[in-house]
Amino acid sequence: MEVHIDDVMLGTDTEEDHRILLKEYLLTCQETNMRIRLDKCDLLKEEITYLGFEMGWGWWRPNPAKLAPLLTTQISPQATQGLKDLRSFVGAANFYRRHVRNFTYSSACLTDLTKRNA
Repeated sequence: MEVHIDDVMLGTDTEEDHRILLKEYLLTCQETNMRIRLDKCDLLKEEITYLGFEMGWGWWRPNPAKLAPLLTTQISPQATQGLKDLRSFVGAANFYRRHVRNFTYSSACLTDLTKRNA
């Protein structure tokens, strides 16, 4: 089970285990008077989108729709706005660091530009 604020993801190895865990979760919600919005529920799915990632059995990757704006970002040539844009870009790119080989090495030159006296 993965919980993030008001999003919950239940993951299991088999459909039978999933149904058991789902039943336990729903009973707990009922006992604690927690409300569930059925329009936000996806039940018994083999692939889902969760917290900016697409996930399935044994794999997960960045959601292309969330990644697209990052790939088309332009940094302003004006010094103060450019620094703000650069910091924002590096922060957003950092969210996907585990999916980019040698991210620390690749992003070092951009990170260095955000430091004082760069």
